[in-house]
Amino acid sequence: NLAAQLICAAIGLAAAYFAVKYLLGALLPFLIAWGVALAVSPTAAWLSGRTHTPRWLWVVMILVLGLGTLAGVLWLAIDRLVFETGALLSRLGEIRASDISGMIDRVISRLPLLDELAGAGADERAQIVGVLMDALSGVLTWLGGTLSSFALRTVTGLPSGLLALTVTVVACFYFSLQLNAIHAALSALLPERARAAMSGG
Repeated sequence: NLAAQLICAAIGLAAAYFAVKYLLGALLPFLIAWGVALAVSPTAAWLSGRTHTPRWLWVVMILVLGLGTLAGVLWLAIDRLVFETGALLSRLGEIRASDISGMIDRVISRLPLLDELAGAGADERAQIVGVLMDALSGVLTWLGGTLSSFALRTVTGLPSGLLALTVTVVACFYFSLQLNAIHAALSALLPERARAAMSGG
């Protein structure tokens, strides 16, 4: 029945939408951990077989090395971003009307059309400079407000970000060490036919 199929499809799409909208944020650390485990586990198993050392030791070493490298790169990037944002906000706060007027004069002198219009008379030049000053002041005000609100949102979001990062890191270790057991547990939840199809039987 076409109507029943359309209703089922609409319900499925609505369920998928709500799952993505409301559950993805909570499940994302575990999905990331699962992806990391799928990458780390075969490498650790291969290294364990080659060196005759426990697999868990290679899992821990690979994760510590990978996460440490990622943390170092992020630390450098965030440190640079914070420094540059602070310097930019400081410079924006120091800009005076005379600085804006000087910038506009330089722009006018480098653009022939504006230079000709501005050269038509003192009134025309004052109008052009006034319009450009208003526009540039508005842009600078907007930029200062945007950067300030971004910095505030970043600082207030740090606790939840650190919690999500901690959950992700712990889940990476757990999933990488227990990947086979997790796959077995998830496989046991599937119907008999789905398990047979996945195992190729």
